[in-house]
Amino acid sequence: MKGMTVVSAVTFVSVVVVTMLTGCASARMAEQRQKDNFARYQPYIGETVSQYTRYTHNEGWSAVDNEHVIVTSNVNEAYLLSVAPPCINLPFAGVAIGVTERFPNVVSSGFDSVRVRGESCRILKIQKVDYKRMQADLAAEKKSRG
Repeated sequence: MKGMTVVSAVTFVSVVVVTMLTGCASARMAEQRQKDNFARYQPYIGETVSQYTRYTHNEGWSAVDNEHVIVTSNVNEAYLLSVAPPCINLPFAGVAIGVTERFPNVVSSGFDSVRVRGESCRILKIQKVDYKRMQADLAAEKKSRG
């Protein structure tokens, strides 16, 4: 900062402060969006299971936040996977995630992981999701909006 005028220094500090405040606000907004997203799925989350059977390796999935992802194992079954934090890339997975299998076609909590963008996130808990009811509620909500 040698040779900077007082005005230049004040301008520089102001830009840094505004950038930091904007970053903090963005982080709080992202955290709130993740909480809202998780709350949206909460009514459909059911019992905890130790494992589930995968019928296809091309299952559907939806990142809830950086600790949860919903995966479908077939057309009528879905599970909420809770992964060890931090799984920072999960909300930004894009088009694909991977789920490991210790045993063929069986995903188990404590042993298997969700893989996303080079990151491996251990599955801590698996919970059933009432997928049929969730899909029916989403369809009814969409229909009511027009």
